[in-house]
Amino acid sequence: NGIAVIYFVVSNSAADVILAILRFIDHPLVPTLLRHFLYDLCQHSSAARCRTIHVTEKHLNATATSALQDTGFIPSDANWWKLSISGVVERAQLSAIIAHSSLPEQLRSSLALHDGENRDVSQIERVLSPVKIIPSGIACFVVSIKASWAAHFFDIPIGGQLLMDLNERLHLGIEGAYYCSAANRHLSAPARILWYVSGTGAMAIKACSHLDQIIVGTPKEVYAALRRLGVYSWKDVLATAGGKITGKVLAFRFSRTERFVRPIDRSTMKQMEIPQPQNPRRISEEIFGTVYNLGLGASK
Repeated sequence: NGIAVIYFVVSNSAADVILAILRFIDHPLVPTLLRHFLYDLCQHSSAARCRTIHVTEKHLNATATSALQDTGFIPSDANWWKLSISGVVERAQLSAIIAHSSLPEQLRSSLALHDGENRDVSQIERVLSPVKIIPSGIACFVVSIKASWAAHFFDIPIGGQLLMDLNERLHLGIEGAYYCSAANRHLSAPARILWYVSGTGAMAIKACSHLDQIIVGTPKEVYAALRRLGVYSWKDVLATAGGKITGKVLAFRFSRTERFVRPIDRSTMKQMEIPQPQNPRRISEEIFGTVYNLGLGASK
């Protein structure tokens, strides 16, 4: 009937989730829908701190295993596992949280962080998402996005109504693309992003994402590379380059967006000395952690 459908059976408790059945029809949107479902399964209240997700489905094809890998699941003994940790966690606390989880022992050992060990924190955050590890050395930025663009990624209007022209592949996806002037050379990847939604209505920080990759090139090069992930049309990308086809555009891929339950309004931003961003602004990890906790409705 032309509709993307997945069928699943989940048993759920405060600390553990078992995904016993995961089936789906053959449809172009199913890979996107699978990632959306698995990513959503990993989101939980900060009160729970962590929970283990165990996939026992035995009939997984390449489409399913690719989606599991992309959302941080790890294979072990013919099953797939993920430890989902919420909130901001100090690096020194992380190993204890992992050790007390219900992951298999070999996975707990492989994920544990040891003193003095140089590990890719951004990769650890992907595997343990939605956790934010501090200190991490990962750059943090506030990025302004127009309300009309934000609606396609995370900022659905109050009441849950969808825009008539909403790009469902972007809204259901766990990654997207953002375009800006190539003059913003201070951006770096990997990084964390706080999204400041501008335009009419309540202007506020409403979500956060992970910045995964930066691409700088001509409008044609960048648009060809990221067209499937962005809201911008060719006309919009060209305008970002000042209307010059030989000009330069900076674009970045972002993923794992979390919508805040409590938007951070302008007055709160002023109290925290966060300027209204006309261009991407770098902030400290400490400020990021405070904003992130406030956005989730958690205490600092």
